[in-house]
Amino acid sequence: EIIGARLLAGLLFDYDDSPDKALELLDHAQKIAPENPYVYTMRADFLVRKGDIEQAIETNKILTQKKPDFVEGHMALGTLLDQTGDLIGAEKAYSKALELDPQPPQARPAIDKARKLLQKVQQIR
Repeated sequence: EIIGARLLAGLLFDYDDSPDKALELLDHAQKIAPENPYVYTMRADFLVRKGDIEQAIETNKILTQKKPDFVEGHMALGTLLDQTGDLIGAEKAYSKALELDPQPPQARPAIDKARKLLQKVQQIR
């Protein structure tokens, strides 16, 4: 899966400024390798570049349902939920990532931030 994803990422590099074209290619890749989690993460990344964060969130939700043990999917979902202000959802996603891998380097600061923000929200209520 990783080798195929790296090849795909190399092909998509040329479409960095053209997310619509990249998404077309990812549609084809998804038909060929529907279980490859990296196709989903790249799709979500290009959706964000296009400005469609809600669709990127949905893509990551699908990914985490299809591949519940894929740490990167939970991290990406948490990041997007955090950006949209869904702190409860972000904390859940980050917590799942930490449950799967207690040492992902980017997870600890992100989940600490989400928990601090959640505490502030609870204090306001």
